[in-house]
Amino acid sequence: MKRIVINIFLAIIIFPTTFFIRDYIQLDIMDDHSAYSGTFGEYIKLSAPTYIGIGSTLFLFIVLLPYNIIILRIKSLSFIKKILLFELIMVIDLCLIGMFSNVWAIPYWKNAYYLISFFFFGLLFSGIIHLFVDKKAISSSE
Repeated sequence: MKRIVINIFLAIIIFPTTFFIRDYIQLDIMDDHSAYSGTFGEYIKLSAPTYIGIGSTLFLFIVLLPYNIIILRIKSLSFIKKILLFELIMVIDLCLIGMFSNVWAIPYWKNAYYLISFFFFGLLFSGIIHLFVDKKAISSSE
């Protein structure tokens, strides 16, 4: 039950928040209005339903569900392997989405941004799952 609650919290709260922070830095701090010409508040009102509704649901089912299924099947993974597993799932998802979108039209060295951001996503999300779910399950089984 705790795993389900943490994963829903990650998908609905933390996942959109990471994008809102990125967009806040781009729109207000760096003053780059090439993607959106309004204020950050207007941008939040416009994009929040997309990030929280569609984005969170897709993230929950496409990334977090396979990650948790693999973690539950393979009990003894170190924290570094969990981060790499999370990154691997996101790279596989990128490759699958890239077959239907315009990801492959961009030169490969510009797509290295995805790998770097996936590492930080893996560190954040697998770290939270490890701290609040897996670490307590490991210590209670000993």
